[in-house]
Amino acid sequence: MTMGLWDWLVGMFGGVLFALTHVWAGSAGAAILTLSVVVRVALLPATLHSARRSRRMAEAQRALRPQLEQLKDRWKAEPARLNAEVLKLFRRHGIRPVRDSGLVGGLVQLPFIAALYSVIREGLGTAGRFLWIRDLARPDPLLALIASVLTGWVAATAPSGSPGPMARAGMALSMLITFFVLTRMAAGIGLYWAASSLVGVAQGWILRRDNPRIR
Repeated sequence: MTMGLWDWLVGMFGGVLFALTHVWAGSAGAAILTLSVVVRVALLPATLHSARRSRRMAEAQRALRPQLEQLKDRWKAEPARLNAEVLKLFRRHGIRPVRDSGLVGGLVQLPFIAALYSVIREGLGTAGRFLWIRDLARPDPLLALIASVLTGWVAATAPSGSPGPMARAGMALSMLITFFVLTRMAAGIGLYWAASSLVGVAQGWILRRDNPRIR
């Protein structure tokens, strides 16, 4: 059943990519860009839901700041007990202390990226040139760098408040991982990821300006 669903997803991606390539007069790069934007826009409801939830969690944590300070003063000599009490306080108020607004879009897209990778590896062979990229079926370090920077930009524009030190460290790590992975994958994957991240930046900017709708 799972393999049947996977084969269907790969087949669907292959068919859509093939059709878009013909629409763009044989440009596989333009087809990948179009597919990336379409998928990202289709995931917009999930992105909005995640943004609303993340903002509510951030606001709830700010409201609990006095109680958190009291717990820190009371249990500062017992870090393990402090962590347990903080988690207990969060659970009591329905707060999940994980900022997941940046994760949802990426995790939901993983099956699509894996399917695109299968299509490029098995069906496209030499995918041709696009912009400065000589072959979309081979890695391109410059594109990997651009995609990794855009990944960090998406995290920086997330509409859930200013990131703390841990969040900034996670942002830097995600950029490094993105660069490492994309330098070893077909440039078509990097192109898809870069376009998706660019749309994510635009979504984050809109969400930050549209506070009433996020709430």
